[in-house]
Amino acid sequence: MERKQSTQNNALTTISGRRGYSIDELVRQRLSRLAELIRKDGAPYPLTVPLVNLWVDVFMRVRVPAERINAAFDKAERELTFWPSPAEVLSFLSNAEANRNEEEASQKWQWVRDYIRLHYHPDLGVSRGPRISERCRRAINAAGGLAYLSECSKENLIFARKRFIESYLRWEELQQDEYLLPESEIRTLLSKVGEGRSIEGSKERFPQTT
Repeated sequence: MERKQSTQNNALTTISGRRGYSIDELVRQRLSRLAELIRKDGAPYPLTVPLVNLWVDVFMRVRVPAERINAAFDKAERELTFWPSPAEVLSFLSNAEANRNEEEASQKWQWVRDYIRLHYHPDLGVSRGPRISERCRRAINAAGGLAYLSECSKENLIFARKRFIESYLRWEELQQDEYLLPESEIRTLLSKVGEGRSIEGSKERFPQTT
């Protein structure tokens, strides 16, 4: 039995060396590695067909690129000592994704601050500048709008930054959940992120996007 298991594990291990291997193959290969590391009664953790198929199904549904699945399993191999559920491995992915999104939002906030400094004048409005995405426009409006941000005090800027980042991250969350909601409802929710209005209540004018 152990020899059969070892043969299966060796076969699965070779999958990671091939380019273009599927998520199905990847999850099976990484489960095999994890079973070797998290042993039960001195033997590799028993992987039944229903158990493996369940893991594969979960990871196929989350629509995550192979490199991120590899990273989640890498962290699981380093930190786990007991056999996990799929949710526990996915939590590594979620934590990393949250940190990445937070950093992206912070960088985008700084980009907006630079944009205002270089391309915005309170009296003249926006001069020719780089394209601003719909997501960023709504986050700017949630923060108060370009006019408000250009003259905002340091104290109020702290709260404006918080509103900007919350709106920016909310957009990402709704995009990820789009398949959980009817199309009409997700459109409505996305349209309400930031409401497309500044604190003063008037729509902010942005340069046309291409």
